[in-house]
Amino acid sequence: MGLVGWSADLSWARGVSQTGYTDLNLAPVPSFALVAEANRPVYAPAAGIEPATGATSLLASRRHPQFGQVLSVDSRLESESYQLTLAANGITRGGIVFSGAYTLARSRDQASGGGFGSASMAGDPNQREWSTSDFERRHSFQTTATVPVGQSLEITSIGRLGSGVPFGGGPGAGDFLERFETLIPNPARQILELRLGLRLSDDQVRRLTEVGDSTARRTKELADSARAAIQRAGPSPDPFRLMGGIRPLLEQGQTRVREALTASQDILTPEQWSQVPERIRRPGFRAAPPR
Repeated sequence: MGLVGWSADLSWARGVSQTGYTDLNLAPVPSFALVAEANRPVYAPAAGIEPATGATSLLASRRHPQFGQVLSVDSRLESESYQLTLAANGITRGGIVFSGAYTLARSRDQASGGGFGSASMAGDPNQREWSTSDFERRHSFQTTATVPVGQSLEITSIGRLGSGVPFGGGPGAGDFLERFETLIPNPARQILELRLGLRLSDDQVRRLTEVGDSTARRTKELADSARAAIQRAGPSPDPFRLMGGIRPLLEQGQTRVREALTASQDILTPEQWSQVPERIRRPGFRAAPPR
């Protein structure tokens, strides 16, 4: 068999004073609680929630509605990691040098939902909560083997197998992309859903459809750009840098919504426009990143 060596390592690490966020402008008391979801608090009033999609404006949960999120950056978060590594290495009588290692790891950290664009309906976003870390790699295997070929050539092979790598474009990426159309609404299509009540003419329906289709195409382009930005950021991006890449896209989307509202108002009569719900005429915008 040759010579074989074994080793075992156990480590523990705890991180303190890590960056977190507190939303100082969040309403101090929830508007109501969801009994079927363990009394999960909801800070937006029920009247401000879209029944069909569950969407709401960021401003609905604000202490001072003239402002959006007012974030305080602090250092009160913590993290904790455990790791056990078993390794073996040696050389066979035929001269093959080999090594192998298995690592079992458990990592968790605290997170605060008061970061950029966090939803006001996911419980108390200012509450520090423990969860599995994005850095956790639960199981990891690595092997190497070097085989001599003659006296002047060696062939080395390396094998790795791991679990726990997060899928998707980063923390919150999937959730962000799923609700991108809610963040950037399509007012022309929303008005078309009210065509019977507004008594829209065929010409008005045609023109609103053109505005709605154009807005939808532009929103998809912005969503694709946001997806690319999140994927480039990797699994654990810096929130400030990530938001720096996404915020301009959201601002462009908000500009498109205002343009669509202006075009829709020009298509409707003053009487019809006055009958359009306030949530469509004055949509609240909220930015959303990834955590």
